[in-house]
Amino acid sequence: MNHPKVDIESFAFAAQQAAIKAGQILREGFYTEIKTTSKSSRHDVVTIFDTKSEECIFSILQEAFPSHVCMGEESGLKTDPTGKVVWIIDPLDGTLNFSRQLPIFTISIAAVYDHEVLCGVIYQPMTDELFVAKKELGAFLNGKRIHVSQTKEVLHGIYAIGFPYIDLGESPKNVDYCFDLLNQGTPIRNIGSGALNMAYLAAGRFDGFWIPSLYSWDMAAGLLMIEEAGGKVTRQDGRCFEQLVMTDPLDILATNGHLHEELLNSLKNIQSKYSN
Repeated sequence: MNHPKVDIESFAFAAQQAAIKAGQILREGFYTEIKTTSKSSRHDVVTIFDTKSEECIFSILQEAFPSHVCMGEESGLKTDPTGKVVWIIDPLDGTLNFSRQLPIFTISIAAVYDHEVLCGVIYQPMTDELFVAKKELGAFLNGKRIHVSQTKEVLHGIYAIGFPYIDLGESPKNVDYCFDLLNQGTPIRNIGSGALNMAYLAAGRFDGFWIPSLYSWDMAAGLLMIEEAGGKVTRQDGRCFEQLVMTDPLDILATNGHLHEELLNSLKNIQSKYSN
């Protein structure tokens, strides 16, 4: 690992404490009257609980690690991260679900140094499922080691997919591939939380996940989670993620590893139809 001497266990412990505390805020707010404000589009919304959760997480992490930098979905990146550990945080991934009282959302926290994820935590407050990944130490769900599925045939899998709330011109590729799989009786789910999709894949609940647009705060913790559980994550053209401390979204393909090349080739073939 190319990073200064750090205690990954202390990072993971602080992240878990922050996620659990923020999760309490979200649980308490879930059944209240929730007002939303639109951001980039009518369905890309934010609530006061996004902000409260992010403030809670920032406070805990900054108290534990004053020299670190925090980057959150709601507040962005306000300090030069060069040479520092950066915490990449989504305080409420699945805000639209939350605002409609659909109990499918999560908190995602990752510590990154020099574009390498050191630890990641994904917490589902409504089910009290705490997913934790530590670089070169494994991935865990409520303290128990988890692994990706062993599914080796695409048509035997169950998949997760996501669609952005803005038109990026990439959705036709994802829609076409969904239709290809659905027409062959393959189950596909869109649960509305990229981070939770990645946690579920790491735990063997899904075999693959792809989306044309995902932000670093949605994927950073999940990327390490899947890799530590034995899976694989790349861009949809097969490239690795070279930059994680960023505010622009990227496409993603995550799998159990066994299915990666076949799914990757299928997405590339469908994309070629729109490139010609």
